[in-house]
Amino acid sequence: MPEVRIYCLTNLVDSGSGADQRVAGEQIIGIIRKLIQPKSWGDPDAYIALAAGSIVVRQTPAVHGHIQNLIDALAAKPKPKAQNPVVPTATQSTGVSTGGAF
Repeated sequence: MPEVRIYCLTNLVDSGSGADQRVAGEQIIGIIRKLIQPKSWGDPDAYIALAAGSIVVRQTPAVHGHIQNLIDALAAKPKPKAQNPVVPTATQSTGVSTGGAF
């Protein structure tokens, strides 16, 4: 049975003009429609649209789960690279004892 959920875009879309946010929201909707159960969007009970900086979706719980996973992945930011990365040095043991006089 379809249910309505609202996905906030504030974590996904950088602040900018309203037009920029609308374009980004439309791009996300396009991705959702193409990647997540594309045939299900032809169902008359299915719905997806932008409203007040959010995406409003009426879909099945299973589809909502996939949408949430996609939105979580889109919100993930890569870690910044370290300024001076530490490069591990490899130490290798040959297993051969050189012996020594004491």
